[in-house]
Amino acid sequence: MKRGLVWLLISVGLLFAGANSQTAASRGRGGSLASRLLGPVRGVASSVQWIRFDSARRDGDYDLAYSRAETAIRLNPNSTAGWMLLARHLSFDRGAPGDGTDPQERAIWLNAGLEILERGKTVVSQPEELAIAQGTFMAAQASLAPEDCVWPGGAKSCLEEAAKYFSEAGAADLAESALELAGEFE
Repeated sequence: MKRGLVWLLISVGLLFAGANSQTAASRGRGGSLASRLLGPVRGVASSVQWIRFDSARRDGDYDLAYSRAETAIRLNPNSTAGWMLLARHLSFDRGAPGDGTDPQERAIWLNAGLEILERGKTVVSQPEELAIAQGTFMAAQASLAPEDCVWPGGAKSCLEEAAKYFSEAGAADLAESALELAGEFE
């Protein structure tokens, strides 16, 4: 029952984060010189880099993939979608349980994803979207089997951390739900 409620919280968080998907890049200026010179096509150039990131990632060439991700972010730093894509990859693809992955290594990947989102919050015009994503990442971690949760303090601590991110985003209802669920874990 608890796991089902955690998944419900994750789903609502993802819906909330996607509800306002217009990026700052479509509303304003900013970014590197190359980004400004590309002007109206910088979003397209960034999208091409994300496709190249995905190709390199699927080929297992992570150094190349991360180089392409950084280029995509530099081209369109105001896009919350880019920050979320990279963070999801780090936290969920690289930090996924299974296949004999070391819990300490998985914790490093989870933290890397959270840090990418934190970095993104300093440049996007809607940092609350990235805070919702951070809360959702923590709720997802809480939904794992106890032996797979790499966050210190387990599911309860994950949900308390999720509540902090949701509060930061102004999503009081999600924060309250996360804290209620945290209270059910001992």
